Amino acid sequence: MEKRQRDMMTFKQEWADVSVLAAKNSNMWDGARIVLCDVPIDKRQVKAILPLFMTPTKEAKATLFIANYVKNSFSVPYHEAALLLHVRTPLGRGVHCPWMIVDDDSAMIYGREHLGYPKKMGEFIFEETKTHIHASVKRRGVEILSMDGAMGKSETNPAPVLGMKTFNVRSPGQFFIFHPIWLFRAKETVTESYETPIKLTLNESVVDPIARLIDGNPFNGRMTVIDIIGGAYMLPVGLASFRWFVINHKLRHQ
Repeated sequence: MEKRQRDMMTFKQEWADVSVLAAKNSNMWDGARIVLCDVPIDKRQVKAILPLFMTPTKEAKATLFIANYVKNSFSVPYHEAALLLHVRTPLGRGVHCPWMIVDDDSAMIYGREHLGYPKKMGEFIFEETKTHIHASVKRRGVEILSMDGAMGKSETNPAPVLGMKTFNVRSPGQFFIFHPIWLFRAKETVTESYETPIKLTLNESVVDPIARLIDGNPFNGRMTVIDIIGGAYMLPVGLASFRWFVINHKLRHQ
């Protein structure tokens, strides 16, 4: 009886903590500072890592970004880098994330368990002046990518940054035959956006092999500031196979 009371008190306390966490900020992220660019992809390499019924778009491109999340509702400020592949699916166009790095363990756990982002830990540099941006991510002794740019004119009607249909695989992380694919979309407000031609440097890495997926010079470079309110929807829409799990093992798990 005494143990049960202790368990109930623990549950009540944890529920109170979760409720406070959910209510303490109207936005999930405020003032996120993100440098990004689009890059041409190697269609053959990308097709090999996509789940069933996903194919590259006609433009054959991906988006690379490095973000400085200065304020959020669930953790301390942290950084993030990601590769977003632009894809076609039976449910329309969107993006699929095969690779993401962060430098905060809470952000890693939330992203992997709730949204299917294959987050791993790394080291970041994110430096800004009024006119320039330098950002890079390093992992296991290799600087995987760096982005340098000079901010230009302000964009009056900027394209979405993260507010697109996203098709991610929430893998159980074990040798299951099938892995659920989830569709969701972030609700964002782009508060600032500047044209920023990007100098992109990619280096080969055994456990983060994104350089082989890129096939050309960056374009559509931007420096943006966004607020992310939350999510518009989240739906299970498909399954990824055991073959997908094996091919993506280094990108997602090592």
